[in-house]
Amino acid sequence: KLRMSFFGYFVDDKAAIKALHFCRYLIQLAVSTNDVRLERLIVDDLLPCLIWRLDNELQCATQSLRHESGSSTDGSVDKELHALCEDLYVYLVKDSDGEDKESRRAENNYTSWLENEMENLRVKAGSAAKELLEGSDWNWEFEDEFQRYLPAYMEMLEQVDSMDVSDERDYLKEEALLQKLRPEFRSKYGINSCEHPYMLTISSLRQQQFYSMNGLIYQREKNKFLSKLIILKPYIKVSDCSSDIIRRLRDKSEIQYELPEWALLPSVDFLHTVLLLWEPVYHPLIRQSHMATLLWIVDHYNKGSNREYVQQVVPATHDFKLHLQPYAYAFFETKLKDNKYHWATEQIRLHKEFDKLLVSGGLDHRMDEFISSKVIICVNTSTTTYF
Repeated sequence: KLRMSFFGYFVDDKAAIKALHFCRYLIQLAVSTNDVRLERLIVDDLLPCLIWRLDNELQCATQSLRHESGSSTDGSVDKELHALCEDLYVYLVKDSDGEDKESRRAENNYTSWLENEMENLRVKAGSAAKELLEGSDWNWEFEDEFQRYLPAYMEMLEQVDSMDVSDERDYLKEEALLQKLRPEFRSKYGINSCEHPYMLTISSLRQQQFYSMNGLIYQREKNKFLSKLIILKPYIKVSDCSSDIIRRLRDKSEIQYELPEWALLPSVDFLHTVLLLWEPVYHPLIRQSHMATLLWIVDHYNKGSNREYVQQVVPATHDFKLHLQPYAYAFFETKLKDNKYHWATEQIRLHKEFDKLLVSGGLDHRMDEFISSKVIICVNTSTTTYF
């Protein structure tokens, strides 16, 4: 709302005069309190609106509205706005060279800085329109706003991605989530309370991570549980009923497990599937010598299943303001195509289909043919060597 107020102030000269005192007060307050959040508001929102107003050659909404309303340019107002802009530059615009405020004012760097900023905006305004979702028209000012917000969003993404995976729903506990953010990140963006607008986005990203990684945690626990079942004595056999096995585990507490109750039956049924293929070849009572192979089968299956659950926290367009969502969608789609994300997704799908076909036994005859061909080659080679 305050950003829209800044925009409205500078469309009309009378409103601009009335807003000057308020804007100067904001700058003084930000400098005296070192409030990072207020500083970012001024630099990210007030400053662009101010430059749009000062550059009469810039094709932007501010200049268009001034032209449509027939607002005349008052030299005294321009002078006051330039003075405000210079104060903002001296006290809040951070230079990478580390110059102090007085030297920057004394050397009159403000003029060259402003000319450079105006030129950059003109280049953006004159750039070719980008293709957006159907029904959305490209606007360079929205594009510029999106690009300015993007680095902060990517840092939020990195923060959440670096947090420990937990089955705790801390995305619902704002204070706990706030404490998990790195101090340097909180300091950079002035995140000193749960009321900061970035916390809503961080909570959304953490929720996405929770639902993605919770499935992975379940698969890991399932793998541990199955590994214990395989070595449990007396050995579980195909002829054992699943309900009897579960009752045995509950009554005798022979192994410790952290799987939820609803996951016990599917896990036991899966072990039956493995043993159904195994026991016709190997007697259940001599399992010990083949234990490593059985454990490998279970582990291999679960690693394959993990692909269905593991998802890195990725950008989502709904994390952005409504008017920026078309720009976020276009940006991330372009990045995914450049990184061949869609190709990788298709490869994963094909691998899953192959795994299912392999488990179903649909490739068994092919494996027999392959093994037979190897035997023939070995025999022929041995015969040739003998003669």
